[in-house]
Amino acid sequence: MTEDRGREEFCLAIASSKMGDKCGISNLAAYKKVIKEKKPYIYTCFAGLIEIISPIMIGRDVVGAVLAGQVRGPGGKLRIRMEDVGKTKYEKFKRLFEKVPILSEEKLVAARDFIFTFVNYILKIEAGTFHLCLEKGVASRPEKIIRQALDYLEKKYDKNITLRDISSHLNISPYYFSHIFKKKMRVPFHRYIIKLKLKQALQMLKDPDIP
Repeated sequence: MTEDRGREEFCLAIASSKMGDKCGISNLAAYKKVIKEKKPYIYTCFAGLIEIISPIMIGRDVVGAVLAGQVRGPGGKLRIRMEDVGKTKYEKFKRLFEKVPILSEEKLVAARDFIFTFVNYILKIEAGTFHLCLEKGVASRPEKIIRQALDYLEKKYDKNITLRDISSHLNISPYYFSHIFKKKMRVPFHRYIIKLKLKQALQMLKDPDIP
């Protein structure tokens, strides 16, 4: 997913509070839905603001997503309760929430469609950078990523490599890497790591040169 956007003052206040983690949970749930449905959609975050999420497509694969927002929909209401945060914080959140711009349903739909069309149009123009043609005997980008990941893991198997570590090494989203790894390898990343360590440990036990 795209990195943090320019956030509304309301969102910055939420992010710095104990509810900050809920923002990421809302976004992750939206991203998972985008991967499954492969189309953009409009959703309401846990606090009551509207966001748009659009998949970035290469062929039929979702390789990432773009988030846009944050706005209020017509009649949108704050979903944070006073009893959960206390009167002082609630009044602050309510004041900042009411400062967030309101967008009509028609404009939200238009923005959703524009973002999806624009992002994927640009991607198609630059397709040579992002997608390698199988007909020319060259591996597709997901296959290249998996090959690079396996090479990296073979060299670093004795380290505690996490999903975030390898995604950072490959310069891709952890969510995308997890998705294509499981799809191509037919096993979740964490289980593959366990199997790899067991395999390496067994080879060491069989090696007569190791005392």
